[in-house]
Amino acid sequence: MAHLRESIRDLLCKVDGDNDERKFIPRKSLLKLLTQDEVRKAIDNVPDIPFYLKAQTVDWIMTKGKRIFAILVLLKNEQRWISSFIEHDQFKGAPMDERLPFSEEFLRSIVPDIAGEFYDRQWEFVSPVLSRNVMHRVLPSRVRLPFTYNRFMDGGSFGDVYEIKLHPDHQTIQLLPHGVRHKPCCN
Repeated sequence: MAHLRESIRDLLCKVDGDNDERKFIPRKSLLKLLTQDEVRKAIDNVPDIPFYLKAQTVDWIMTKGKRIFAILVLLKNEQRWISSFIEHDQFKGAPMDERLPFSEEFLRSIVPDIAGEFYDRQWEFVSPVLSRNVMHRVLPSRVRLPFTYNRFMDGGSFGDVYEIKLHPDHQTIQLLPHGVRHKPCCN
């Protein structure tokens, strides 16, 4: 289990050029790391989950709760709480991971012993995936933007300008190769 915890910790990204210590976990990298075999090994070591529910628990994690499971792994041997998340899934169509971040109130109702720790840790796992032509969004102040580089360049009466680089796991923007000019779609 310590190996999996270290592997998840190794994914943490810090923003270069920024004094902020807020880190984030790249989403696709985490999903690649948490293979069915890795999850099965981790669940096999959880005595609180009955043997006859282990396969179903692994299936739920793989389809609905990889990020939730990873948070529990980082909280040091708190994987036993995965059962509480499964019980509160309420058969909704979307994966429970998609409901992150959870409110402190919700967490206190399902995982009271670790609610505060889970609440604080979840912010490393909820960086948005950015794309073109998306309407304005208001994000909670604790969300960590998926920047790998962030440097102030200049400021003026209309705002500040920063040079940033997005983590490739968190963007769907297709950039043109160097030297290729965009051709307008109409005259």
